[in-house]
Amino acid sequence: MHEFFQQHEKALILITGCLIIPALFLICLLIIGMPYTNITGLLDDPVWCMPAHILFLLMLGWLCFCLYRIGMRTVQQELVLYDLGVLALLIVIALFLPYRDTSQLISSLHIVAAYSAFIWMNILFWRYAGNERKMRNIYLLVVLFCFLHSLTYGAVTGLSEIVYGIAVSVMISLLCARG
Repeated sequence: MHEFFQQHEKALILITGCLIIPALFLICLLIIGMPYTNITGLLDDPVWCMPAHILFLLMLGWLCFCLYRIGMRTVQQELVLYDLGVLALLIVIALFLPYRDTSQLISSLHIVAAYSAFIWMNILFWRYAGNERKMRNIYLLVVLFCFLHSLTYGAVTGLSEIVYGIAVSVMISLLCARG
C-alpha cells in the first residue's frame, strides 16, 4: 500500500485537492444556500454540525499537509511548524467557537479567530509561494473577488468563503504536486 501511495503521490494530491475538496465545498454551498448564508451557519446547524466539523477538520489537515510540503522547500523547518501550528490553532478556535446572538464575547472571539486565520493564511501563502508569480496573481484576484463580493452584501457570504476555499485548495495542491 505504501508503494502505491509513493508511486501515485502526485495524482492523489491533484485528485484530492483539485476534485474532491472543491466538490465538498460545492456541496456545502448547496446546503447553506447561496450566497446569503456563510459557513458559520452550517457549523451552528443542529443537523449539519457534526459532519461539518469533521469535514472542515479533514480539510484543515489537507491544508496543513500541502502547506508543510510547500513550506519545506521554501523556508526553515522550525518556521514551517510554527506557521502551521498558529494557522491550525486559529482555525480550530474559529471552528469550535460558535457565532450566536446569545453571547457577544464568544461571537466576537469567533470573528477575531476567523479573520486572524484568514490574515495568517494570506501571510503564509505569500511567504511559501513567493517565487510563483502566476499563483500569487491568481490568489490576489480571488481574494479581491471575495472581498468585493462580501463588501457588496455587507457581510462575509458563503459564496466568497467557498470560492476562496476552492481556489486555495487547487492552488496549494498544484504547488504541492510540483515538488
